[in-house]
Amino acid sequence: MYAVGLGATKPTVATGAPSPMPPAAATGVFMLNFDFQPNAPPTPGMMLINRWFVAPPGPVFAGLTPNFVGLYQINFVVQSPPAGLLPCARSLEVGDNPYASVLSNLTVTLIGRTSFDGAQICVDANTP
Repeated sequence: MYAVGLGATKPTVATGAPSPMPPAAATGVFMLNFDFQPNAPPTPGMMLINRWFVAPPGPVFAGLTPNFVGLYQINFVVQSPPAGLLPCARSLEVGDNPYASVLSNLTVTLIGRTSFDGAQICVDANTP
């Protein structure tokens, strides 16, 4: 996932300068929320596991993308999809109702200290 505006990094990179290699890591605390509902909007929140609410997992890496200016990358591992996950529509034909079609079956939300945003993607439940 790519983003802008995630804040300070370590090491510090001058404004307008490309990110070094190895990449500078974001110093903020970030969590991820995985929502396997069709066409779900980004949402922050807690996950329910064995009747306990737990904080969502963090990304593997959040920091600047090497050789780019101000572009952050967030690396994460997609959790195992639940049973019964609906497949995404391969294409919409003329006249199809996009609101009745599965355009995404996973929304990944990046949660920061003061904001959140997400990306809708399609995953194949049959791929291990």
